Amino acid sequence: MALIGAKLTKLKTGPASTKSGWPSVFALGIALRRARMARRISLRVLAYRVGIHPAVLSAWELGVRAPKLEDVARLLGCLHVKKAEYLEIIDIFRQIDRPTLIEPFSDLANPLLWHYEMTATKIFEWAPALVPNRLQTTDYTQAILENSILGEDEVSRHSLACAARPDIVDGNNPGTFTFALGEPSLRSIADSPQVMLDQLQYLQKVSELPHIRVCVVRGNASTNFVPSFSIYESTRTGATTVVHQSLHGIVYDAEPRNANRYLATAKAIRATAASESSSILTIAEIIDQLRLR
Repeated sequence: MALIGAKLTKLKTGPASTKSGWPSVFALGIALRRARMARRISLRVLAYRVGIHPAVLSAWELGVRAPKLEDVARLLGCLHVKKAEYLEIIDIFRQIDRPTLIEPFSDLANPLLWHYEMTATKIFEWAPALVPNRLQTTDYTQAILENSILGEDEVSRHSLACAARPDIVDGNNPGTFTFALGEPSLRSIADSPQVMLDQLQYLQKVSELPHIRVCVVRGNASTNFVPSFSIYESTRTGATTVVHQSLHGIVYDAEPRNANRYLATAKAIRATAASESSSILTIAEIIDQLRLR
């Protein structure tokens, strides 16, 4: 078997990705893996059927290397995927040379977002009006939906995204999170003081964790900045990816000039925000105000 593996390695595998960290490369790998897993075929078995080394297929699925079009076609042929799935994956491949990718809202699991959250080294999130999804309590999420703080077209997406979000509190992922919160986000459920109280107390608890930093932009200063966005930095790939929402879906942008602009914005937000200790005091003050209501 070792000899067979050595021979298989010599087959064309696609170049090592010169765009390592680009969302399209990761999205393609995720799509290929989902197609294989849906048919309960092991990586080693599929690699044998296609005639490549398992390590090569693993690299494709992880987004470390980019396969060629004929490689993708062979994989999908071996998996006997239906036409709709085939065209969807081929469409992802055709975007392989683009630093920007839009993940449709129809894909409610947001697998690409999960990938970035679980592999990034540094994560910055700006949340001017609402507590970020990853820090929301269940009751807070429900109150947002019941009070129609979000538009009707956003309700189902928001609810499912919150239900499926990764648990960052356990600290199993390698990244450090910095959450910059606009002060309005700490008062966003005025008619549900108990829900807001529980949410703020949860923020206090989370802010004590070593891999999570919470800072508050006081007053109306948050209106001077752009809408909510996240930045994912990876030392493994050297890439910086900006994530935000558009009318069509979740936008992943690894174009260096755009990333640098958002990094500059994040720096400005951090400069305006209170220190971590002062931010905790601000949260504590709002908690006291709620208790007196």
